[in-house]
Amino acid sequence: RHQVYLSNDESAVRQGTAPVHTSDESRVSGSQLNLQLQQTYYWRVDEVNDAVVPPVWSGDTWSFSTAEYIVVDDFESYGNISPNRPFQTWFDGIGFTEPAPGNPGNGTGAAAGHDIWSQGSENYNSLIMETDTIHSGSQSLPLYYANSGAGGLPPHSQIDRTFAEAQDWTRFGVKTLVIHFHGSAGNSGQLYVKINDVRIAYPGNAADLAAEAWTPWEIDLTSRAALAGNVSTLSIGMDGSGASGLLYVDDIRLK
Repeated sequence: RHQVYLSNDESAVRQGTAPVHTSDESRVSGSQLNLQLQQTYYWRVDEVNDAVVPPVWSGDTWSFSTAEYIVVDDFESYGNISPNRPFQTWFDGIGFTEPAPGNPGNGTGAAAGHDIWSQGSENYNSLIMETDTIHSGSQSLPLYYANSGAGGLPPHSQIDRTFAEAQDWTRFGVKTLVIHFHGSAGNSGQLYVKINDVRIAYPGNAADLAAEAWTPWEIDLTSRAALAGNVSTLSIGMDGSGASGLLYVDDIRLK
């Protein structure tokens, strides 16, 4: 069998006083180890064979570091080709027809991605995703919104993502949801997110929405542990009758 010592205390691992996990396989699962983000861990494997003397063969001490954050969506996987268009994951107010049966949209004033189909659009025959205004990587999501309330539509705009499996945003010591957004001149409205339809309004300066710079919105999850432990949907939206504009969204992370 194998005795696996693991701790962020190097001396405890070397001295054999760290927590030990015993396994008769050549692996120990992550759920057993309870790893945390932004940590350096030290580990050692001792081999045990009771049929020989000495029965324990001590291994060397090694180390590894865990990631600084977990990516919820960095918007790098989307493009012009179905089914990888952004609005096929982040449902907007317009919807789509392919692949069948399509989706009618959520009935709000949101449009996820540049309009590359209308001849009058400045992005006609170009790219759905934004490649100039980015936080990291090679692209971000342009979110157009127009809260006209016309035709009985609600006076807000919203995009919605439903996860295939509910997400546990309390694991690995996660405390914060971070959404990076970039404004455009003339933007108006009240930015918000919804986690499982629980609305959280952006508490910062309203001028941030029109600032042509990246702003990290950090949302505390520690006071919302029951909600964060079983996340099935995440929405990003803009309230305010008559509000309109273009917001870029990038690098949604847990840390």
